[in-house]
Amino acid sequence: MKFFLKLVLSISLTNITLISSISIATASQKCKTIPGYVTTCDGTIVRTNNPRTGINECWHTKRWKPKMAVIGCDGKTDGVVEPEPVIIEPPSQREVVMDPPLAEPELKPEPVPILEPAPILEPAPILEPAPIQEPAPIQEPVPISEPVLEPIAPPKLRVEQITLDIDTLFAFNKSKLSHAGRLKLDELSIEIKNQFSQVDSIVVTGHADRIGSNSYNMRLSRRRAAAVRNYLINSQVVTLEHIELQAKGESEPVKDCSHISSRRRKRLIQCLAPNRRVIVEVTGLSIPQEVQQ
Repeated sequence: MKFFLKLVLSISLTNITLISSISIATASQKCKTIPGYVTTCDGTIVRTNNPRTGINECWHTKRWKPKMAVIGCDGKTDGVVEPEPVIIEPPSQREVVMDPPLAEPELKPEPVPILEPAPILEPAPILEPAPIQEPAPIQEPVPISEPVLEPIAPPKLRVEQITLDIDTLFAFNKSKLSHAGRLKLDELSIEIKNQFSQVDSIVVTGHADRIGSNSYNMRLSRRRAAAVRNYLINSQVVTLEHIELQAKGESEPVKDCSHISSRRRKRLIQCLAPNRRVIVEVTGLSIPQEVQQ
């Protein structure tokens, strides 16, 4: 029993010695601080994490002043270099030395402005209704007198003969229409349409001069009359069943020219020009002058 009591007493003394050595070692440990800032024991400045006071801002102590600002805190980028931490004896706390947080200020509600009442509008004056105007009397329509139309004379049967110069329509000794000849026949087509309401018949007669043989001149006059007939049909002046073709050759001259020798060919051709012709005879109902105007 005595041995057991001695063993317990020895173990208790050993524990007391160990605890005392730990407390002495803890008390002898020193923390680093920076004036005006809350720091951890190793000298690191504590940063705030409060949306109201700021995010990642350096935490001040109550003794902080602007001249204590160090680089990296409070917008300080140059000038005073962060001072060396001051080694102080820690109080009862081991990790952090800091002032108690400041109480947040109370927010007072802003006074609600008192709105002035809107002015009372005076009622608009009542307008008297406009006098009702009596409708104007309805006038009786004036009778429209019918115009007196003069009777139009009925169309009359008309026969017109048009003589075309061969030298205008064809080259000498040719039966193909020239450009000037086609323009001349266009004018003739318009003239017939403007003067006749109905074309009953057209007779195209070809004539030649006495230069050359009688048979040759007969064939030449026929070919020239056929060229004029075909052009009038294409111009829709007359249809094929209402147009007639005739050839007279040199049988009906209008000029003799016997006083000019056949050796003087150019002068003879010029003198016999009136004999080279095409006559177009149109028969039909004429358009009255009142309608033409």
